[in-house]
Amino acid sequence: LPKIWKGVLVFVVLGFLIQFAYFVERLYFLAPNKFDQFWSGPAKRASLKAVESRNSYDLIILSDKIDNIESAYHVYAKVDPRLVISQYGKYPKQYDNVIITNNTDSFKENSNFLIIDENQ
Repeated sequence: LPKIWKGVLVFVVLGFLIQFAYFVERLYFLAPNKFDQFWSGPAKRASLKAVESRNSYDLIILSDKIDNIESAYHVYAKVDPRLVISQYGKYPKQYDNVIITNNTDSFKENSNFLIIDENQ
């Protein structure tokens, strides 16, 4: 009888390990892509695009219609925290040649400005 229980225990432990492997895969690989909007995926992509294009344009305008862009940009661009704190309560926010604003229409005339909004 103890050998039977030992076999059952090994079977149950192996079952838990296999389930744990599927759980870890879902947690680290599938969920971040599935819940991208919840985890500020659009803000991350817009911020990284602005960082990559920083030297190619005179001015980069980020629309605040992108969810969480105000809190995401300075993280991905590695902006000096003192500058971020000094911008608290000010609007529009400007970090070097990047402006975060809701008024992107006034910048559309200039071809050397990059406008990143919620549609990109």
